[in-house]
Amino acid sequence: DLAVAAEQLELINHNPPSWENNNPNPIPEPQNNNPNPQFVEKNFKQETRQIRSLLDQYRTRPDYYGPPWQLRRTFEPIHAERVTEWFFTQGGRGSLRSMGSRLQNILIASAIMSILYQLYGDRTRTLILADTPERLGEWRRGLQDCLGISRSDFGPNRGVVLFETPEALIQKGDRIMEEEDLPLIIMDQTDDKVSLSLLKFPLWLAFVSEQNSQSSYYY
Repeated sequence: DLAVAAEQLELINHNPPSWENNNPNPIPEPQNNNPNPQFVEKNFKQETRQIRSLLDQYRTRPDYYGPPWQLRRTFEPIHAERVTEWFFTQGGRGSLRSMGSRLQNILIASAIMSILYQLYGDRTRTLILADTPERLGEWRRGLQDCLGISRSDFGPNRGVVLFETPEALIQKGDRIMEEEDLPLIIMDQTDDKVSLSLLKFPLWLAFVSEQNSQSSYYY
């Protein structure tokens, strides 16, 4: 339902990464020595192979002492299925049914973040929206555990930014887009109301509880 609503929006003309089109499309790639990153055209099949290779690595050859931003936890087939759905079925913009545990949801989000970091480096900025400080604390601790990152990786100018209100997140996301970096929006809320403005960004993920998975979101 979120994806259908997003397709009906009048959006500004960005070229978000697409994993669904078999034709070569402009795909963002980090230019680490350039303060104004540019996006260059890459081959879609090459991106797909890289994503699937990383998923296979996480599932069959876990590295519990890998470098920061690489997934460090056991990754089961069910987790790989959810990540694959988000990339290849939803094209990086959609909702996933909750695993029933926030820690399990964080593991899935961590795998997505790790893959995006491998593809686009520190151009990827993750913005997490949760409606209580306790939930945000769980996300911070969970991401530190799954990705081997530290508290210094969280902050307004860091890799991960935490928000309790959509308005503040949207403002930050707009600034990141102006800088031509790539925001990833992750939504973890008990309320089934979602601001339409959150759906304008090129990458977003929402976790839907089992009781809400059969109903529509309100905007």
